[in-house]
Amino acid sequence: MPIGTNPINGLAIISSNSITNNTLNNPNSLRYCDERGLIPFQNEFKVVGSLPLWKGFEASLVWQNDPEFKKYVNWDINARSTYPVDCKGCPAGTVVAPNLTNPTERIALAVPGSRYNDRLNQVDVGIKRTFVIRERLRLQPQLDVFNVNNAHTVLVEAQNLGNTIQPFVLGGPGGRPTQILQARLLRLALQIHF
Repeated sequence: MPIGTNPINGLAIISSNSITNNTLNNPNSLRYCDERGLIPFQNEFKVVGSLPLWKGFEASLVWQNDPEFKKYVNWDINARSTYPVDCKGCPAGTVVAPNLTNPTERIALAVPGSRYNDRLNQVDVGIKRTFVIRERLRLQPQLDVFNVNNAHTVLVEAQNLGNTIQPFVLGGPGGRPTQILQARLLRLALQIHF
């Protein structure tokens, strides 16, 4: 490798298995609360490096491929909640539990590990150059471009069942995205070292 090249890479294999509900006297406490054994191992891969170029320029690259994270589908019901209009096998539009005394009850509807978001695949590049003005004064202009491939990975989506089950059925699009990966971003910077 050329002198001054700094490659760094890594691979992480992740499994996040946990018990998510330990509430006493909850009729749903045994419904999908123990995720152990249901979540497969997932890999995360990252490459980071910098390379000296001609005339004092230096290029950098970051590529990360993060695992998809679990999607949950929950149904928060109260004494006035009704079944969704397109519910199969249930009386659509009728009240679910009119005698419910708790203010709200959260019911997990999807088996943990059965639904995942898209993988995060992001590439960032940069170039900079150091100008030595005097012995103790250096200027370093820098140009960085984040999310070069303009990925639009969904980071957060609505996970609660509303008046329709269509987004959450197997093969459905999932909940409404509430946060996606930021679009391509350009950063110009100037560092002064003295």
